[in-house]
Amino acid sequence: MTSPIVTARLPASGARLRPLALPDMIRIGRDHDGGYVLPRRLIDAADAVLALGLNDDWSFEEALVAMKAGLIIHGYDHTVGHRSFAREVAFAMARLPLGKGTVAQFRERWKILRSYKRFFSAPNRHYAQKITDQPDTPLETDINGALQQMDSDQILIKMDIEGSEYRIVDQLVENADRIVGACIEFHDIHPFRIVFNSAIDALCGPFAIAHAHPNNYGKISPDGMPDVLEITFVNRRLLGDEPFRTQIRLPALDQANDLRRPDISLLTS
Repeated sequence: MTSPIVTARLPASGARLRPLALPDMIRIGRDHDGGYVLPRRLIDAADAVLALGLNDDWSFEEALVAMKAGLIIHGYDHTVGHRSFAREVAFAMARLPLGKGTVAQFRERWKILRSYKRFFSAPNRHYAQKITDQPDTPLETDINGALQQMDSDQILIKMDIEGSEYRIVDQLVENADRIVGACIEFHDIHPFRIVFNSAIDALCGPFAIAHAHPNNYGKISPDGMPDVLEITFVNRRLLGDEPFRTQIRLPALDQANDLRRPDISLLTS
């Protein structure tokens, strides 16, 4: 199922979001929300994935492992885990005899629990910790702490941590020699515009933008800037002299996150 498309013209400051024209762009993960567009070279270069933010969807990570045997996944999310998924299964089961739930809902929660137990077993691992810039409890860690758990210098990062991404940009830049690339979802861009612009400028030192896609769960600001953006970065050591793309949207790969709303095609000023 495809969604209609609306256009949004970026303000002048949005010129920093122009992606490079890379020939090896692919889409990984489930359709619509949960999938990411990235260059194949990131997968070829990586031997480990740091997944920051899981919720109940690790289709992106599963697809990466299916494409490249031996890829190690470390996931971080303090809001979910075996206990929470098992509790949801029990709750769905308890609702059935009361007529307040359906068998389909129960099966869906059971499917998620079973998938979690299967996928996040050795060598993959889930850490029930919050990612922040200044951890001060055992339930928190930062990029430095997460990287210390990984025996790799070729790490691909996926990040969807609901606004905390701005707190750890500096650590991403500091550790760029160990990171081949990153798929990052930026939130609340309208109220944090200055912070967002600074984050993009900092990341575009060691990295370059390979793709930018508005998440249509977010709104469009009056000046044309999306409030939520999925941006893929590639380490400059994996690049040559590629030019910028003339078109930001990749029609064959981009999909609306929310099927109830039109997808958004960005235009540069």
